[in-house]
Amino acid sequence: MSFRVPSRVLLDDAAVVLQQGSVAIAAGEREVDLVDVTMSDSSLVACLLAWRRAAQASGAPLSVSNPS
Repeated sequence: MSFRVPSRVLLDDAAVVLQQGSVAIAAGEREVDLVDVTMSDSSLVACLLAWRRAAQASGAPLSVSNPS
């Protein structure tokens, strides 16, 4: 199973998406799936980097699937 990022990740959405992904990673998720993303800006990159740091801090790598 993986954390599926919502279809829209823009600056206005980033705080909520970051929190959702952080909760999933804290629960042991190690894959972020971008299959549903249709609209994003650099805030998605910031989320991905934060999630990567969180996963590494827990001692596990984070993979990203279905990048556009």
